[in-house]
Amino acid sequence: SGYTVHRIADWPRERSLRSGPSLRKPLLDLSLSLRLRSLHRRLEPDLLVAHHVEAACAAQLVGLTRHTFVAHTALGSELPGYLPAVPAALSSALGATVERWLVRRCDRAVGVSPLLSAALSAEAGRQVDVLPIPWERVDGNEGQEEACGVLGIDPGLRWLLYAGNLDHYQGWETMLDALRELTR
Repeated sequence: SGYTVHRIADWPRERSLRSGPSLRKPLLDLSLSLRLRSLHRRLEPDLLVAHHVEAACAAQLVGLTRHTFVAHTALGSELPGYLPAVPAALSSALGATVERWLVRRCDRAVGVSPLLSAALSAEAGRQVDVLPIPWERVDGNEGQEEACGVLGIDPGLRWLLYAGNLDHYQGWETMLDALRELTR
C-alpha cells in the first residue's frame, strides 16, 4: 500500500479472542500511548484518527487533543455488559463520563450512525458528526438470491442476518425477541 504499519509489542501477551476489558489491556493501552507519542513527534501527521475509546484515550494520555475521535458504540450502554459485577448504573455512568470527556477533548468527533452521533452530541454538548457508511446499502431483495445460495438458505424464506460477535454487550439476544415480533 505504500504505508508503514506501526504496531506495539504484544506485551503483556494478550491471548484472549474476546472483546472488551481485561487486566492486561490497560498496559497495552499505555504502550499504545507511548508509541503514539513517539510516532506523532517523528512523523508530524496532518490527521490523527482515533478509532474508538481506547485510541482516543491513548491520544489524550499523551496530550494529543488534535485528533478525530471515531465512536462506534456508546460506551455508557456497552460497559455494563463487560462489568457484570459492578452495578449497571455505576458502570453506565462511568462509560458515559469517559465518552463525554473524550468528545469534549478531541478536535472533532464522529459517530458511525445518526442515532449514536445524536446521543453523543446531546451528552457532550457539542456537535458529533455522522460518519457515512462507506459501502452501498442493499434495499429490497437485491442480492438476496445469491446470498441465500452461498448460505444454503431457501430463497423463498424470509430471513434475518446477525453480523456481530456473541459477547453480552452486543445485545444479540434482542434479535431473537425482534424476530418473534416480526413473525407475528
